[in-house]
Amino acid sequence: MILRHKVDRARRVTLPIHNKDLKPKTFSSILKQAGIDKKEVFR
Repeated sequence: MILRHKVDRARRVTLPIHNKDLKPKTFSSILKQAGIDKKEVFR
């Protein structure tokens, strides 16, 4: 799955679709691509 930013269409993040939990490194990479800090996710 590829998600694109509503305003800046050049910004995107690729999300894997699995039937199990993501590995921590994979999750960190997704957040990095999206420009999201881990602290924002866990507030």
